[in-house]
Amino acid sequence: MNFLTLDIGNSNNYCQIYRNKSREVIALESIQNHIEKNQSIYFSSVKNTEIFFNQHPYLKSFNLIDIKTFFEKDLFLDMPVAYSQSLGSDRLALAYYAYKKREPDQMAVTIDAGTFLTIDFISSNGYLGGFIFPGLQTFLNSYNQADQLLVLNSSEIKEQLFLDQLPQNTHKSIALAARHYIEAVVETVVKKYAKNQNLQFYLTGGDGQWLLQFLDKKSIRECSIGLVNAGLELIALQHISQLSSQEIQ
Repeated sequence: MNFLTLDIGNSNNYCQIYRNKSREVIALESIQNHIEKNQSIYFSSVKNTEIFFNQHPYLKSFNLIDIKTFFEKDLFLDMPVAYSQSLGSDRLALAYYAYKKREPDQMAVTIDAGTFLTIDFISSNGYLGGFIFPGLQTFLNSYNQADQLLVLNSSEIKEQLFLDQLPQNTHKSIALAARHYIEAVVETVVKKYAKNQNLQFYLTGGDGQWLLQFLDKKSIRECSIGLVNAGLELIALQHISQLSSQEIQ
């Protein structure tokens, strides 16, 4: 069984080959070297896919499968969804992964810390809902609206800071403000909506590792840049299984 998965993000794209239960992460540009007859790409995208595929015409040689087509009314494949059709396919893929991997008596919280910070909740009842906040760098970029304020890089925020002292220069004022913003968002949302349930956290995105410090380490199930692709893989396997069952019938 062979197929590819493609996570089309705001800042980065991640591609993976699934071949006979083995996985290989590849660069998007090298995907041309893996074209086989009727090869399928299961993809999620936060971009206008028509424009994206026109910019990468070699992808049109594949059988492109948008996972959003599996989202009908209040059901995504076998996962109930309490959200409108506007739910992004990257959030769907991540939520589906958590839905399949979570322990039966625990609520899963998925956090994708990239250009935007999404926090979503999944239980035995399926996808329950979630939030979209500006991500760390997006928050920092908002300071460019003032002529005399610094626009810091997110890597500067991740350096060791003196958190018990009031900032006394503009650099630290912005750096600590950004750190407290992310910390407050994560802690407030989780505390308010998880309602003291047993939690399992699934983190991804460029700032996912950095966010670990704001969470209970005992509750962290997985943290990996490739979790959306892992979700796409489970979606592809579920879809292929459904197609095989229909052929047998």
